[in-house]
Amino acid sequence: MRDQYVLGISAFYHDSAACLLYDGDIVPAAQEERFKRLKVVAGFPSNVVAYWLECAGIQIDDVQYVGRVQGSSGMSSGANSRARL
Repeated sequence: MRDQYVLGISAFYHDSAACLLYDGDIVPAAQEERFKRLKVVAGFPSNVVAYWLECAGIQIDDVQYVGRVQGSSGMSSGANSRARL
């Protein structure tokens, strides 16, 4: 069975962040502000995503699912988010 990677993204509002799950376990997670050294970064967490993919030794095509937080109402499907990566 192929290894399963899931990318979780919180973006476009207060404290953007990303995490990478490997076979159901959170491997790394961080906020974009740690990479930009600025507080309250509200854009897309591109530095975090690139770093986690590099650390895992994978490409975005190896990620099976992308989930994203949409506002304060909870999780939403991230089907369209992959195009932004």
